[in-house]
Amino acid sequence: MKKLVLSLVPFLIAGTAFAAGTTKHPAKVKSTATAKTAVSAEIVSADAASKQVTYKTADGQEKTVPVEGKAAASLSAVKAGEKVKLTFRDSASGDHEAITSIRPSGYGKSKTSKPAATTAH
Repeated sequence: MKKLVLSLVPFLIAGTAFAAGTTKHPAKVKSTATAKTAVSAEIVSADAASKQVTYKTADGQEKTVPVEGKAAASLSAVKAGEKVKLTFRDSASGDHEAITSIRPSGYGKSKTSKPAATTAH
């Protein structure tokens, strides 16, 4: 009996080592962070009731996109013809899924004054 147990020990050790080497690793999970894109556009229409904005890009294309979050709260202040910067939440394929921010077109630009002209004396 002792010989039987001693002869099985190497197999038990090998089996344990094999099992430890074949453990499944969890599948890598794709990041759930969404891409964001900012676009300068002109508002064609803004519908606060349906939470949608139709805008026109610089190349003249018109698109209608849903508005979400804080951007939806500002829809009543958005007027047709207004130049704005829209920030979108994009899908994995790069399509604009929803507008997350609406800012006036000049938002964030620093106002720098022109340097004074100097004359030689």
